[in-house]
Amino acid sequence: MRDDSSRKNRASWLAGCALMAAACAAEAEPPFEPRYETERLRIGTSFEAEVCRGVMDVWEAQIDAIEAMLGISREYG
Repeated sequence: MRDDSSRKNRASWLAGCALMAAACAAEAEPPFEPRYETERLRIGTSFEAEVCRGVMDVWEAQIDAIEAMLGISREYG
């Protein structure tokens, strides 16, 4: 029972983070122009410095970890 509760708490926390991220994105000045793309991400920045490939790899790995933790997968493409 504790495992199920812990999983629900993590899912709720992730959902909250997603909502906050969406709210932040809504405040960004349009238009969104991605500067970088990975297999599953379109990345726009508000700064001029380059984003390292290693950082984008970490973000992709985080997507993998979240999908594995929640037991879901999203189709990309």
